[in-house]
Amino acid sequence: METPTPNRIIMVKHESAPFNDRAGSALAARGYQIEWRTPFDDGRPLGPVAGDVAGTIIYGGPYCVAEAPNLPFLADEMRWVEACMATDMPVLGFCQGAQMIA
Repeated sequence: METPTPNRIIMVKHESAPFNDRAGSALAARGYQIEWRTPFDDGRPLGPVAGDVAGTIIYGGPYCVAEAPNLPFLADEMRWVEACMATDMPVLGFCQGAQMIA
């Protein structure tokens, strides 16, 4: 049985702006399923890194990585980034997201 190619991109954002950007549009045009997540808002953890996830983009926001001990969602996101990187999954971070990767 052939292993399916991962096709989901998890987009993690930290503000209430519309779920739309160039990266998501470009990836969707290439056949990827875009899944927006807002742990800061809904409190849902990102969970384990599933085999159908092809990559993740972590966006900026008003938080600092030093605040993670007081913000459970931020600590969860940092674990998510670490888990993604441990599987050699592509991870892109903008601003706050880049702080998490570093």
